[in-house]
Formats: sequence, structure tokens, C-alpha cells
Amino acid sequence: MRPYSSASTEVAVVCRDALYSAAVASLLRVAGIAASPVPAEEWPVAAALLVVEEELRLAPGGVPVVLLAKTATRRKPGTEAVVARSSPPEKLVQAVRSAIRPMAVAESRAVYDPASRLTDRQADIAALIRRGYKNSEIASELGLQEQTVKNVVSRMMKQRGLRNRVELIVWLDRHAGVSEGSTV
Repeated sequence: MRPYSSASTEVAVVCRDALYSAAVASLLRVAGIAASPVPAEEWPVAAALLVVEEELRLAPGGVPVVLLAKTATRRKPGTEAVVARSSPPEKLVQAVRSAIRPMAVAESRAVYDPASRLTDRQADIAALIRRGYKNSEIASELGLQEQTVKNVVSRMMKQRGLRNRVELIVWLDRHAGVSEGSTV
């Protein structure tokens, strides 16, 4: 058993079923994400992010987690995202990419920066801002009230000390990895 280390840049897929772990890891690798299957009995391992079955309830100790659940549920404390096993593969890939975004490589080590983490709602809105949508258009697209969109945008800018949408877009490109066409 390898000791836990956050120095790895790889995604560890931890499931009870080795075949399921291998399939999920293979899906992520096809999407260009470095991933390895890890049998539950071999945990802990070095990983930058964990994709874990809900039933395992592993305590990752500061490593971001994407939870694979039987059904779609709200994000739970200590997780970056919850993806239903019945979801399309693209949903899992999006969730993993979203969770990986805040990791910056410094001194040949992956460093998780929680200050750059966007909530799911912020990431959805940020992706539409990158496409040039106005608040009213974002509200219509996401089924939100325009005031909710204004509040989320204002909070994102205030938290990061930004003055306008242009600065927000530049910040997103540098820190959160939100690019044109990406959504969460």
C-alpha cells in the first residue's frame, strides 16, 4: 500500500468493483485526464483527486473528491461534485475537470487552491459570461432570476477583488480554467 500524498497529479478512481474502477479510469483517460483505478482495499494512494463510490465513504484528508452516487443528489460537504452512476459519461468528465481546475502545478507538485474554486452555480454563470451573455440572458438560459445572477456575479468579483466583467474573464482564464463553451 502506497502512503497518501497530494504530490500526485493523477486522479484515483476508488470503487469496490475493480472492473467498474477500471472502466471509469479508462473513460477519464480517453477524455485526456490522467486516471488510475484503485481497488478499495488498496486505499490510501497518492492522488490529486479522488473519484469515489458513495458507499465507501473514504476520508481523503484534504484531497478533492468527486462522489459517484446511486442517484443524483446535492453536493455533500467535503466533495467537489456528486455524479449519479446513471449519468452520461460527459457529466462525470465535466465534474472531474471542474474539480481539477483549481490545481496549479508549482515546483513539480500539484497544489490545490481552494480560493480559486468556483461553486457549480458560479462555474455555470462564468461559462456563459465567457460567451458574452448578459445577466438577463444568463438568467433565462439557467432558469434563474436575473437578481440571482447579479448577486452571484457580484460575489465572484468581490471575493476576488475584481472591478468588472473583463477582469473577471481574465481571472477565470488564469485561475479557474473556465473557457469558452465549458459548463459544469
